[in-house]
Amino acid sequence: MTPPDPTAAASGAAGTDRFRTSGKLHGGEVDHERVNRLATRAVTAINDIAREERISYDEYNAFKAWLIKVGEAGEWPLFLDVWLEHTVEDVNTDHRQGSKGSIEGPYHVPDAPAQDSPATISMRQDEKGTPLLFTGTITAVDGTPLPDAKVELWHADEDGLYSQFAPDIPEWNLRGTFTAAADGTYEIHTMRPAPYMIPTDGACGQLIAAAGSHAWRPAHLHVKVSAPGYQLLTAQLYFPGDEHNDDDVATAVKPELVLDIQPAESGTGEQTVYDFVLDPARGPSPTAGRAGGPPAPEARPQLPRRHGVRDSVAPRRVCGGAQYSSEVRARNEARWSVTISGCSAIGMCAASGTTTNSEFSIRSWSSSIDSGVFPGSCAPAMRRVGTVIRETESRRS
Repeated sequence: MTPPDPTAAASGAAGTDRFRTSGKLHGGEVDHERVNRLATRAVTAINDIAREERISYDEYNAFKAWLIKVGEAGEWPLFLDVWLEHTVEDVNTDHRQGSKGSIEGPYHVPDAPAQDSPATISMRQDEKGTPLLFTGTITAVDGTPLPDAKVELWHADEDGLYSQFAPDIPEWNLRGTFTAAADGTYEIHTMRPAPYMIPTDGACGQLIAAAGSHAWRPAHLHVKVSAPGYQLLTAQLYFPGDEHNDDDVATAVKPELVLDIQPAESGTGEQTVYDFVLDPARGPSPTAGRAGGPPAPEARPQLPRRHGVRDSVAPRRVCGGAQYSSEVRARNEARWSVTISGCSAIGMCAASGTTTNSEFSIRSWSSSIDSGVFPGSCAPAMRRVGTVIRETESRRS
């Protein structure tokens, strides 16, 4: 019998509905400055790509049609979870001293059936695959066991399918929430999951095919580990030797998250021990949303427009995580200057001070800018500023 193959539309609809009812969206006061900053940078980045790659109208229209298709298929949760969430997870957990985390992904369903450890996860009587004993200890960063900790576990079956996101699978199959014992240990009997491809018949699959890439995710266990007074840990745990650990389509594999799989002592299946270390809870930071990033730009009343020679301020860019501003001003009749300040990417950009009379010198742009938010976008931006200067002075002369 051929296993059911969930379509992108069905999976996308389920993922969209789950997100809407997840409680992750909340009301409250809108930080207009923050929204303006993020929207400005996103729109500026897209326009940079269009200019630098000289996007044709055929490409523009194909992109527009693809965006429409993503929305119609409900694939925005899949798109964002596969290609963006790993970065969001990194920047939101980089302060932690405990266990490494990873992305949640689009297939989480809250309120899975609860059991005390040791326990067996909910599964079909004839569940296919290799039995897996998943054990470990949950502690604080100082080594204190956490007896009230919980491990929420969910994963795909041997066909690479998730319950509630594919047909003909029991509602809570291979999903459960388990309370640790008094010494912080947990013991869960489950089945080894299989690698799988994200849905390929929709817009995300169309993008992957057009780019000549693949849609595979390595086999993994999803976990959410929690305890009163400690920060929630969300992670995915991977199996050694999986051919897609090194080229996961979601870029979510970390060395610390690869399991040590051993033959089960019972003689049936496999077993693994993985210990979780939780960080203490902390209050909201007054710099939340900006910690570690470039300083906030000046408030702007609107999204960026295309800048021409009449504009007094050129678009902002970010280089190596540092903020700089580029200002082009008319000084006297034929004198122009470019001021570049505040850049910490020493050795990458040696331009500073002012230039006059169409002199525009930028050195060291050949250096690799691989740590920037928009890698390599600064050089073309600066070249455009230089072009504006030269063209304007040519007109004036």
